[in-house]
Amino acid sequence: MAKPPFKRFSNLGDPAAQGPIPDRPPGWQDELAKRLNSGDPFQIVVGGELFIESRLNGIIGALLPKLTAGQVLSISFPARIRISVGSGLIREIEGKALHCLYTLRNKFAHDLAVKIKEADARELRNLILDIGYDHRFEDFKSEKGILDSVGHSIALLDTLMYDREMTAKVSFAKLADFHREIEAMTKVIPGMFSTRRTGVPLDEDNPNEEVQGLS
Repeated sequence: MAKPPFKRFSNLGDPAAQGPIPDRPPGWQDELAKRLNSGDPFQIVVGGELFIESRLNGIIGALLPKLTAGQVLSISFPARIRISVGSGLIREIEGKALHCLYTLRNKFAHDLAVKIKEADARELRNLILDIGYDHRFEDFKSEKGILDSVGHSIALLDTLMYDREMTAKVSFAKLADFHREIEAMTKVIPGMFSTRRTGVPLDEDNPNEEVQGLS
């Protein structure tokens, strides 16, 4: 039996060597590969987009840890993209690729009989190339070729978003630890981080005004 063409590889290394993917059930990647190899446009686009969206939700959850899963989902997909781009966790070109997939997915939401057009597949592929990935599916002469191209684009987006999600979770976990250390230090040494300096004029024209600190 021929091996499926869509296998996820991460820039961080072989996922199998990294242990379970955080917050993901066993068989996560197998299920994605199954959908991308189904030959069904709905499964490829809508099913594949759901996996990518879950990655995006993981990024938002790391950025805004006080939000519940339901609250994250209440944020529109485009808004979640803008938040992620604004945070610097994903690049603008990556946000454009996500939005392109979102737009394609919405076409199926309104018409189950819709067909993926060559222009749609080319646009998504070109964005993947602009991101820096090697996209080798260039056959747009047949429906199968178009589906293979879109499926490969989604597989590469999953690789990208895995890396971004892991970066977000690791980075913000370290940031949270840092904040806890600062809080602990301020309790041990009260006023250690105060910037208030009594008696230092803030303005020569108003010598009675003092520098205001955080304490």
